[in-house]
Amino acid sequence: MAVEAGLGHIGIHRNVIHPKFGNFIALGTVLIDTEVTEYAHPIDYNPCIECKLCVAACPVGAIGADGSFSFSACYTHNQ
Repeated sequence: MAVEAGLGHIGIHRNVIHPKFGNFIALGTVLIDTEVTEYAHPIDYNPCIECKLCVAACPVGAIGADGSFSFSACYTHNQ
């Protein structure tokens, strides 16, 4: 829902990444009793692929610079 609301994109780590705050956001739910007439537009880039911090920080190289992910490298390291 956060992605559809234009708050960011889902990263490789499966968290929402906000373009300004990164993944340091807390998500909740807001209920309103009025009709919504205008929707936000999703951001036009994916901050997960563009910042490359996870690529630099990954100790086993499981995350490629192109956004690819090696599950076996990650799984073997974390067992």
